[in-house]
Amino acid sequence: MRHLDHRPFAERQLNVHAFRPPTAAEDLWTGAARITALWALAAYGPSRVGAAFDALRTA
Repeated sequence: MRHLDHRPFAERQLNVHAFRPPTAAEDLWTGAARITALWALAAYGPSRVGAAFDALRTA
């Protein structure tokens, strides 16, 4: 995350955290640490990505 300028977020009192993909063997997260969230949206669509995040939130 060295490429990200944190100042605009800090000025608005927003925290920025690095995304750490789950270690589960689900296809959706394979290689996610090396790609952006846009890849998952393009490859799987917003419904599946949203469902995966919902599953993480309730786990």
